[in-house]
Amino acid sequence: MRRPEERESVFTVPVDKIEIGLNSRDDIPAILVGLQRLYLNTEIREQILKLMEEHVAVDCDHGTGRPGMNWWRLLVLATMKQGLDCDYARLGELANHHDTLREMLQHEPHDKYEYTERTLENNIDLLPVAVLNQISDLEVQEGLAIANKDPGDGYVARVDSFVVETNVHHPTDVKLLWDATRLMLSKGGKLANRHHLQGWRQWQHHLKQGKNLYNRISRAHQWRSRPHDIKQYLAWSMRLSERMSKTLPPLQEAGARPSGVEKIQGLVETAMILQDQVRRRLLEHETIPQDEKIFSVFEPHTRWINKGKAKGAELGVPLSVVEESTGFILAWRLHWKGGDTDAAVPLVKDAQARFPALRQCSFDRGYHSPENQKKLDELLERVVLPVKGRGSKESRAYEATEAFVEARRQHPAVESAIHALECHGLSRIRNRGAERFERTVALSILAANCHRLGRLLQEAERARRACRKRYKQAA
Repeated sequence: MRRPEERESVFTVPVDKIEIGLNSRDDIPAILVGLQRLYLNTEIREQILKLMEEHVAVDCDHGTGRPGMNWWRLLVLATMKQGLDCDYARLGELANHHDTLREMLQHEPHDKYEYTERTLENNIDLLPVAVLNQISDLEVQEGLAIANKDPGDGYVARVDSFVVETNVHHPTDVKLLWDATRLMLSKGGKLANRHHLQGWRQWQHHLKQGKNLYNRISRAHQWRSRPHDIKQYLAWSMRLSERMSKTLPPLQEAGARPSGVEKIQGLVETAMILQDQVRRRLLEHETIPQDEKIFSVFEPHTRWINKGKAKGAELGVPLSVVEESTGFILAWRLHWKGGDTDAAVPLVKDAQARFPALRQCSFDRGYHSPENQKKLDELLERVVLPVKGRGSKESRAYEATEAFVEARRQHPAVESAIHALECHGLSRIRNRGAERFERTVALSILAANCHRLGRLLQEAERARRACRKRYKQAA
């Protein structure tokens, strides 16, 4: 059973009466001020709670059963976790002992309820990406209204991309093959013994043999000087993956869970691909095309991104964001495949679907292509998209116009928004799987917009108090 929010009592501090510091530069007061504004706007609050009731954990009956975390507390805790880029241990400590946060969670002063890490993780993982995007849109609409942005004048935005890193080690063919084979052995061996299948009693011994072989060739300068060790390592992995593939049908007949068998089957296929790559690269000295490589066994969506910057190659997934001139993120898009040029038009279409008043966007050169230039001109009133290379006479003349030059001068401010997103959890994502990766990105965008909303409200309140102080002094 879940309620939208806690029922008010004489002991609960009303949300509009919660005192939050205005002069603190910490992120917690800014996030709390943003959440307070969402709660006090009755229309927005009802929309948010209705969205969560209709789309979060739809398979459960929220009207019966034991009480669960209400929707408002879930939103506050999820926003706070991603806004501070903290783990569940710190979030639990804040939720249990931070007085102002507990008031925002609508706990009574004498309420001794404490949140556990498991409770926090299980509830925050329920939030779907679509709901997070819609709540973020409500925050942006409220923030643009506070910033006195009139939709009739149109919104001006900046577009850029950066790499959201996955939590993986540096990929080498030998290390990746070891990861795939040891996971296949441990999962398959345990499952086979559980269902009393013969042939895998010594799976731990096989694992120890593979570890010894891997240690012999784990150093990069030894790979080419020890081809015999590499052949032994390959033979060990190929022998076990072949045996495991023959064990999968008996496992299914013995009643093993289909999901567990599918995971082992995927590990067997991954190990076979990596065996071929080790043979081709280390024994035959062949250069493997980039699109054939696997960069992580645990996070298969990981890409190798090298933009030619001083930072060097990055392991993760590129993310493009559309940032309005006031600092709010209007839309975003993960590049599971392809590059910036493939994301430019779909990203602008998504942003306009959510905010039809968008009329101008500035881009980096990496987004340019003749087709993108043509399609973006049809979507936007003004497109600030520099041409790669020298360009034609017409393009050079357009890039010399005053409006284009001014937009290009303002474009680097998007780096500030990117840095803010990295501070709100997008520097490196430690959640496993592509689904959780995307959810974390959506939650970080929501937290960043909430933080920006709170900062605007803090600045407006400080300006109002300073004006009153000057008025009193003058009087």
